[in-house]
Amino acid sequence: MVYGDTRVSAVAAELRVEKSARQVSMDLLAYRSGVPVDVLFQYLAGIRDMPLMTFLAICDSLEVDPSELLRRAQSY
Repeated sequence: MVYGDTRVSAVAAELRVEKSARQVSMDLLAYRSGVPVDVLFQYLAGIRDMPLMTFLAICDSLEVDPSELLRRAQSY
């Protein structure tokens, strides 16, 4: 994915929805996923490209099926 691409924004938006639904703080998500808080913020804001393995780690941390999240993001 390339920064500025609507798909990046859509995936970031879906991750934010899941994070909020589970009431997971940025600190806890950063700890669980192994992604520094400042970098995680950039990913979830859609202002930085997210590597695939990081996306999978975040999904795992949120207990979200990555393929379902991507499916929902495609509908944007």
